[in-house]
Amino acid sequence: MGDWRGDRGGCGLQTEIMQMIYNNQITEASNVMRNSYEGVFDEITENVMLLFDAADKDALNFITEAQEGKRNAILVGILLTVLMVAVSGVSMALYLKKLIAPLREVSGVARKMAHGDLSVSDQLTYHSADEIGDLVRHQEEMSKKIAEYITTISTDLALLSQKNLQVKAHDAFEGEFSEIQNSVQRLVQVLNVTLGEINNAA
Repeated sequence: MGDWRGDRGGCGLQTEIMQMIYNNQITEASNVMRNSYEGVFDEITENVMLLFDAADKDALNFITEAQEGKRNAILVGILLTVLMVAVSGVSMALYLKKLIAPLREVSGVARKMAHGDLSVSDQLTYHSADEIGDLVRHQEEMSKKIAEYITTISTDLALLSQKNLQVKAHDAFEGEFSEIQNSVQRLVQVLNVTLGEINNAA
């Protein structure tokens, strides 16, 4: 671009404009300024417009990148959520399977015991220190205890059938089961009295 001041020097032009203003020649001073600085104003305007265009492009790029980043963040969040739900579902399924298996085992043993099969305590394979492990151990103890009671009662009845009235009390009976032992003892006493009366009558 050429010299925007034309043939006038910078200081001379300023002096001339100031002189016109001093002489109250405002219109003339304005025309001189407009004619002298017209190229500069155009260049400044052009540069400002270029700056605005560049700023608009940068802002548009920033907004676009921000929107793309937001979309990516949303997608990543959705994928992580789906992954967490899937992992939680698998973990829950494995936990429930581990939880239900020993319960089914205990239920099956209890069902067999209800049908008179007391040899099923050895079929319980779950052993743990948790509540289900306690349930399994109690089930085993109950099965063994009932089998022991039945064996004791069967032995006592076999002795009675052989007219052996020397049936002794057993310490194995506990709780409500002790009533069974008491009934056996009362039966033995009644039989002793009855047999004594028969012998006396003879």
